[in-house]
Amino acid sequence: MIGEMSLTTAGLRMDAGNPQIEAVEIMTLDLHLSRPVVTSYGVEDARPVVIARIITSVSDGYGECAALATQLYSDESAAGAFAVIEDELFPQLAAWSSGHGGRLPGMMEMGEIFSYVLGNPMAKACIEMAILDAWLRAAGASFGRWLGVCDDEADAGAVVGITGGIGELLGRVNDLVMSGYRRVKIKISPLRDIEPVRVVRDTFPHLSLCVDANGSYDQDSMYRIEQMDGMGLAFIEQPFKRDDLQLSARLASILDTPVCLDESLGSIADLDRASRLGALDVACIKPARMGGIGPALEALSYCVGRGIGAYIGGMYDTGLGRRANTALACLGLTDYPADLGGGELFVEGDPFGALEVKEGKVRLYGDAGIAPVPPAGSLSARCSKSRMLCMPGHLSAGR
Repeated sequence: MIGEMSLTTAGLRMDAGNPQIEAVEIMTLDLHLSRPVVTSYGVEDARPVVIARIITSVSDGYGECAALATQLYSDESAAGAFAVIEDELFPQLAAWSSGHGGRLPGMMEMGEIFSYVLGNPMAKACIEMAILDAWLRAAGASFGRWLGVCDDEADAGAVVGITGGIGELLGRVNDLVMSGYRRVKIKISPLRDIEPVRVVRDTFPHLSLCVDANGSYDQDSMYRIEQMDGMGLAFIEQPFKRDDLQLSARLASILDTPVCLDESLGSIADLDRASRLGALDVACIKPARMGGIGPALEALSYCVGRGIGAYIGGMYDTGLGRRANTALACLGLTDYPADLGGGELFVEGDPFGALEVKEGKVRLYGDAGIAPVPPAGSLSARCSKSRMLCMPGHLSAGR
């Protein structure tokens, strides 16, 4: 079980020798969503993605930052995360590594290294992923093997943004159902909720259907959520603003439909607080939002121990982030399909390759590392900004 899992890279270190960090390259990839996604926050179209490449003496590792173009979803943005990695996280990493013989740190050491940098979980998760990926490639091990996953495939869920009308919504959901998706989440707001949800529910009575409000309701509009309680929804996600746990607890106490929290859960402490207040029945676990793979595993363990439903959420990720999330979903510790819709549904020109969904499932990546290495030139072709940060004693680095 995950509660007994060691998050160290000791086994990988034995297989991989002693990788030395030579440099960290940070890149911003200018990508776009294949179809603009409308939520209560606004319209998401541009998808700048910050990628960190850890260059070591043995192998390179890649990490993805999930921060979006703006700070509407969280306190982080792609541009801000780039600056934090360059100005705050890299100096901490370089100082730690220089004091430890230049070596690549392990998972258990990441919290110590970045403990002096407050907040910025998505930037930290990016570096953590890159470091783990470097270890995995050096050891010739897959992420799934390191986790000890139970399954080699995971159920895929998909998301539909707010549409221009019910006809368009039905068409989008129908396309997903015909493609094999077994769980569909539709975005709602107080202006687009009861009737669209009712029509989708009536049209697809056997579909696992859930809704995501992205914190757009308040005490005055809560009655609208209550009117969706008899529609057979798998859960209602993030009905209120992230800090309004008391209102979430009140709603959870009167609904039969499970209440799910997403934006409210930025740490294990947040999860524990929400649980103690009775503010959630289901937790959307997003590794990037919680600070990385290590904290996400702790959150899953917490949910299992307390009988809280859970699923792995996504952030319009590239194939790198989606494959990491697939491995977490394959642990068999979640209750709902993960947000693993194939990358072709979200990011155009994905350099890490879109996931393929077959009969509603995504297969676990089985080669060394977290995801395939991007084809030569695919990152530079989409890169609008980059920095090569060399370790002391390494004037240049790269392959």
